[in-house]
Amino acid sequence: MKENFIYFYQQIIFRLKKLLFFSFSFLLLNQIAFAQCAVSPTLTLDPIPDSTGYPAGTTVTFTLTVNGYLQLGSNWFHGVILNYSSGWDMNSLTPISLAASADGQGVWGYYDSCISVGSGIVYGKGFYYDSPNTIGSGTLDSIPGNNYGDFSVAGTNTWTFVWSINVDSTAAINTSLSGSVWVTGDGVTGTWPDASCSGDIYSFNSLVGNQPCSASFSMSGYTSVLNPVNFINTSSGNLSNVLWSFGDSTFSNSLNATHTYNNIGNYNLCHFISDTSGCADSVCVPVTVVNYISNYNYNSYPYYISGTVYFDSDSNGVQSSSESTLNNWPVTLMPGNIISYTNSAGEYYFNVPIGIYTVHTNAVNNYWHISSDSLSYNIDVDTNYVNPNNYSFGLNSDTTNYSLNISGYSEINLCWWPNFFIEYSNQGTVPVNGVVSFSIDTFIHINSLNPSPDSISGGTYFWNYSNLNPFNLNEIYIDFFPINNSYIGDTFFCQSSITALDNSGLQITSANDSASQEITCAWDPNSKDVFPVGDGVNHLTPMNHLLNYTLHFQNTGNDTALTVIVRDTLSSSLDLSSFRFISSSHPCFVHLLPNREVTFEFLNIMLPDSNVDLLGSVGWINFEIAPLNNLPDSTTVSNQAGIYFDANTVVMTNIVFNTFKSQVPENANLIYSSSEGIIVYPNPTIDKLTLSISNKKSLLTEIQIVDVVGRVEKLLDSFTKDTNAVIDVSDLSDGIYFLKIKMSSGEIVVRKFVKE
Repeated sequence: MKENFIYFYQQIIFRLKKLLFFSFSFLLLNQIAFAQCAVSPTLTLDPIPDSTGYPAGTTVTFTLTVNGYLQLGSNWFHGVILNYSSGWDMNSLTPISLAASADGQGVWGYYDSCISVGSGIVYGKGFYYDSPNTIGSGTLDSIPGNNYGDFSVAGTNTWTFVWSINVDSTAAINTSLSGSVWVTGDGVTGTWPDASCSGDIYSFNSLVGNQPCSASFSMSGYTSVLNPVNFINTSSGNLSNVLWSFGDSTFSNSLNATHTYNNIGNYNLCHFISDTSGCADSVCVPVTVVNYISNYNYNSYPYYISGTVYFDSDSNGVQSSSESTLNNWPVTLMPGNIISYTNSAGEYYFNVPIGIYTVHTNAVNNYWHISSDSLSYNIDVDTNYVNPNNYSFGLNSDTTNYSLNISGYSEINLCWWPNFFIEYSNQGTVPVNGVVSFSIDTFIHINSLNPSPDSISGGTYFWNYSNLNPFNLNEIYIDFFPINNSYIGDTFFCQSSITALDNSGLQITSANDSASQEITCAWDPNSKDVFPVGDGVNHLTPMNHLLNYTLHFQNTGNDTALTVIVRDTLSSSLDLSSFRFISSSHPCFVHLLPNREVTFEFLNIMLPDSNVDLLGSVGWINFEIAPLNNLPDSTTVSNQAGIYFDANTVVMTNIVFNTFKSQVPENANLIYSSSEGIIVYPNPTIDKLTLSISNKKSLLTEIQIVDVVGRVEKLLDSFTKDTNAVIDVSDLSDGIYFLKIKMSSGEIVVRKFVKE
């Protein structure tokens, strides 16, 4: 549309914006034959402008009511004509509605809107919309020939026209806002409006004024004791002053504020503002502050919130007997932002005091969605609350995704029977079938395996698995014979792998894990390991490298431990969002707290003491976590855990640490596990060595074979993109050698082997 043109309106969208009230009058400029044309027409504007006028961008709604229009001769009532000055945004002119209480009788007639348009025969009830070059028409009841006019002496019934228009958002203050609204009749010839009952003309004037201020804000974070809450100012206006009153006799003049309430209770939070024009406003809201679980202890409180997370394979929102649970799935409790990871039975739990809580699941990845009724639960724990309960979540996926995980853990100790655990899991979205394999240095001899392997080939053991459901986990237990003391100080290597197969036996996906560990006799039963260990005394580790922690514990007391609790405070240089609990020797509940403490709770573990059952007295935990991005070079990340056997004094583990470096020396021996695992077999060997890399993203670039005095016996630097290599060592003399393996990532890994 263009300004200062005439427009017809019949229908429009209703929009309302409330401003301060100020009296405003209209001027009736041209009342022609008023008694014969219209009875009590009215025009209203909403909102009424304040003392300074309309702020730029304001939406103004016009309502025109016409009642009792009486036809005189060929003059029919047709509608309204609008004319606006340049301060209005004509592109925003929007029809909202036309309402008529009854249809009037009518005949065919000429509609002459203006000389530039011309004339023509049009059927229907007047003009629906008219631009300078087009006449539009429409009917109220779809009957051609009905116009707004009425032959009866009573005149027309009531018509209400509603439309809206915006003040130009770029208009300067004091820009004139004027316009006119005509109630139109019909002149048969000539320009229009003519002198014969052409209509009543309403004119209005205002100005573009200051934008009034309006106080508003948003909140983020839970209002709980000792939990910071962020208050974000969203007020309008050119603010000059801001005040926050938190209701606990504390205040802030910051534009945006962060506040921590120290006590539970009800508070009146107020936000006060004023702007440069003198406008002032405020808004107040009630705030209820509840308990915050700052020191999470098992059995500290009398109440429990618990439930199950399950694989809702049929998406009906109800767990059937055939539907499995999801293991290691995170569930969050608010307030407190405490995360509980489901155990092997898919169960989570929170031990809580009286308070109001919300429980929801966390997205492990984008493949899953909640299919049960509740996306979250709001739970009021009071004195009438009953344990136990089951706030469960069913999840399903519309996407087929294949992902596997496998991990191996050992306790190689010369002084008693060593053992090894393999845990493998389905991290995808559909059940899978496949094969698990395991191989280890030949100088370590296997006593038993549980379950028994389905086949053995060339020193590698194979287990078939079927229908492994998403986020389900299986275990393999391997028992070794005691190791000959001639191997003390050596490092043993082993590799585990898992493959998913389709119905034709073709590989769909796979995962690998390798482990390396020094063989010792002296061994602390309550200890911590980290992989990669890192190079040298400072444990130099490539920047941004994932850290894999294993914690070992053993009941060396004189009675069975009913409960074992492990507390591990994670370094501030680690990314909590990347924390992933992998597995444990016994079922446990895992809780991750905002204070960076992770707890592992083995409830009713019934762990025998080492005097009664040496092998049964031990346990372990495995998890991984990534460092923060952009850490300063040479940042040291340390880790130590405390182990609580029932009510006994805490047992602290050793401290492990890594120093993150942007560049690690080429001769570094990082002793990698998991993602960077490298295994060399058979070891000892007579003629050939096979080198296997579990991380498909890291490729071989060079291998040196070095003897015990540092002489390079062989240099191999021609490799394809394969991550396996077969090395001929038949020409080497019998003895101990080292493989110095250079990777495409620039990392150097050293492996020892024996030539016989």
